[in-house]
Amino acid sequence: MIELRNISHEYKNNNNSIKVLSNINISYLDSGINVIIGNSGVGKTTLLNIIGLIECPTAGILKLNNDIIDYNKELSSLRLQNYGYIFQNHYLFPEFTVFENLCIPGLIKNNLQKNIKDRINLYLKKFQLESISNKYPDNISQGEAQRIAIIRSIMNNPKIIIADEPTSNLDEYNAQIILEFFKEIYEEFNLLFIIATHDKRFLEISNKNYKLSNKKLIKI
Repeated sequence: MIELRNISHEYKNNNNSIKVLSNINISYLDSGINVIIGNSGVGKTTLLNIIGLIECPTAGILKLNNDIIDYNKELSSLRLQNYGYIFQNHYLFPEFTVFENLCIPGLIKNNLQKNIKDRINLYLKKFQLESISNKYPDNISQGEAQRIAIIRSIMNNPKIIIADEPTSNLDEYNAQIILEFFKEIYEEFNLLFIIATHDKRFLEISNKNYKLSNKKLIKI
């Protein structure tokens, strides 16, 4: 589904170039939990942004469903149709309830099908979050908010979930809950997860693991 060929990336800092990725080659199948381990600042977020069509690489090509991505074109439609995103912060809208936050992806996609409310209620019930449906983000725990963010990422039926350090803002207890939640979501929906993290516990639930170090991606 996704293939990276000789992906490199560098940032300009005044007259200097800072290279963060060098000749990355990797392919991901249609489903599975794939983990990229690495310390802070090694380029994990940059690599995820390139895979997720948020950032353009300096060199190399990315193929999505066997089509080469042209980063000179508007990519919002491809992102909307193929990707769900999970970040370090849940980024729930504080002025909306949990239920309303889960409605937003469908509104963005202009996906106003009748059963969207039924789907939200189904997910909240399945993952035992019904009790917070009408609460606002400021009135729920960080762990609950991150679980809602994960559910939000699958609301538009994406094929690929991009997750950037999804447990970094959580305590050990809530981080473990999120780990199990990822596993449960994967087993239910059989999606392609690409997760960048320094939390090595993700290696316990993953299918394929890589380490990003010295600008290279190394299989572990």
